[in-house]
Amino acid sequence: MTISERIFEMLKKKQITQTQLANALNTKQSTIASWKKQGSQPSSTLIVDIARTLDVSVDYLLTGEEKEQRYFTKEEEKLLQAYRATDQIGKQRIMEYASEMQKLHPEQEEEPLNLSASKIS
Repeated sequence: MTISERIFEMLKKKQITQTQLANALNTKQSTIASWKKQGSQPSSTLIVDIARTLDVSVDYLLTGEEKEQRYFTKEEEKLLQAYRATDQIGKQRIMEYASEMQKLHPEQEEEPLNLSASKIS
């Protein structure tokens, strides 16, 4: 299956029109249509935006294989940046606090976190 075929498969699955995809990508609908009619492929500059719009990974678009990806919310990114910006004692305190919060709210985690500082830094 080609990149274009995967794109059109996802458009159908997610009930997104070519026009909606074109608007999301800030491109012409005729560009999207050419991928299907002429068998052309999207430019590499559009791949990331297509993946985001279709809520799939770039790996999936390029290879057809979905690799486990973890995306962070803005709050999670801020927390990670704060963790990375602090010294070892600060990192240890953050990990201890996170561990305590996990104990207080175990229902919010489907599986236990391995809160090893060495795996995060």
